[in-house]
Amino acid sequence: MYSPKISQDLIPMLKLISNSSGKPMTYVVNTILSYSLYVFFLMLGPEPNLHESLRTLIDDSNKEIKNGK
Repeated sequence: MYSPKISQDLIPMLKLISNSSGKPMTYVVNTILSYSLYVFFLMLGPEPNLHESLRTLIDDSNKEIKNGK
């Protein structure tokens, strides 16, 4: 199911994860990962906790990248 409202809300967070590192290869991997997550969550359809769960996932990913894991 496609939901334009949710997709518009997710775009800034997906850009955040793709821009979280200055290394070119990491940037490419994060960009691919972010759009894969984006498509995956779009396929799930609108759910009440969708936005918050994705935000938590991205925040955790950014913390791991900053910590060098």
